[in-house]
Amino acid sequence: RVLKAFRPDYVFHAAALKQVPYLERDWSEGIKTNVFGSVNVADATLAAGAKALVMISTDKAIEPVSQLGVTKRFAEMYAQALDAGRQPDETRLVAVRFGNVLGSVGSVVPVFKAQIARGGPVTLTHPDMVRYFMTVREAADRSGRPWKELHTSQHAPDHHATFAEAQYLKAIFLQLD
Repeated sequence: RVLKAFRPDYVFHAAALKQVPYLERDWSEGIKTNVFGSVNVADATLAAGAKALVMISTDKAIEPVSQLGVTKRFAEMYAQALDAGRQPDETRLVAVRFGNVLGSVGSVVPVFKAQIARGGPVTLTHPDMVRYFMTVREAADRSGRPWKELHTSQHAPDHHATFAEAQYLKAIFLQLD
């Protein structure tokens, strides 16, 4: 209702439940927030007739192995499927992936600094864990980059789900609720 009432030109969707340990313990909350929340925002963006939705995602959606990665990847796929079925003059739906933004709320860096100050060890979720870091400026540049692409490309270059597949997955998740 809010998007329909205010009719924004652009929607940035950055809301997410992103604490990996919490999501691993209570994955249903991740589905409610990261999947249903993203589906609702995407659908509301289309209904409001906005020019574009930029979904802020995570590097953990790349070949996901955690509930955070899986739920955010699903949200990306849903947006990609909607975008693939659009006409050139209709709403664009794009996703941009972030790693850890240095100095942001929720950044892992202060945790690492405190562990180092105590003499270690620096803990990681898993020994094979790879972390990606960027500055606030890089994050701002990255979230603005899709605007250039929105006006020059007809579709995102790599669609991993069709609209029908996204609707099917949405129906499955709705049964879990």
